[in-house]
Amino acid sequence: MKAKKGIIIFAIGHVNYYRMAENLAASLLCNGLSDSGLSVAVLVDDESKLRYPHLFNQVITLPSSDFTVDGKIVFNHATVRMYEYTPFDVTIKLDADMIWIPGKNPADLFSDLQKLDIAFETMGSSPLLDGADKSVWADVSDIKETYGLSTADRIYKIYGEFLYFKKGKKAEKFFNTAKQVYFEQKVKCYPFSNGTFTDELAFQIACMQTGIY
Repeated sequence: MKAKKGIIIFAIGHVNYYRMAENLAASLLCNGLSDSGLSVAVLVDDESKLRYPHLFNQVITLPSSDFTVDGKIVFNHATVRMYEYTPFDVTIKLDADMIWIPGKNPADLFSDLQKLDIAFETMGSSPLLDGADKSVWADVSDIKETYGLSTADRIYKIYGEFLYFKKGKKAEKFFNTAKQVYFEQKVKCYPFSNGTFTDELAFQIACMQTGIY
């Protein structure tokens, strides 16, 4: 059976995220997304906020319990679960506040990455103790001590705007580890958007814990 490939976009909270997600979807379609047999899905908290739902192949409404704490939206609670949410076998996740620049079909990026199980946007890596500038979210020494990591482990400066992954044992192990790190919150993370932890920090630590870089 041919693998289902597609792009997921989160639109949760303010209506501006919905407008941006629609702009992104339109830019993907204008650059040949659907002509290449790819799909785009939007993950929302309220489908009625969409002005142009026809831009998406799927609209997936997430349960509020997955992204709210004390009545407040904690966006990373949802994004750290993207592996279980995606309807695709091969997924690219893009942040809503992006646009696809004309000139390259999104399908080409799937082709470029087809040999990989998982890929992130990064600003490079360093050995753990030398990589103080590679985490904007937590103290690198605290990460090392808390998780029993060594100087042989590499810390990547990961950004969550772009992720690519295939459904399978490797990606499943990675995301399960990231979820555990995220929800246990053993190290102090600088607060962000109603939350006390970020998906980017969880992904950084999961890389080192699993050896999946």
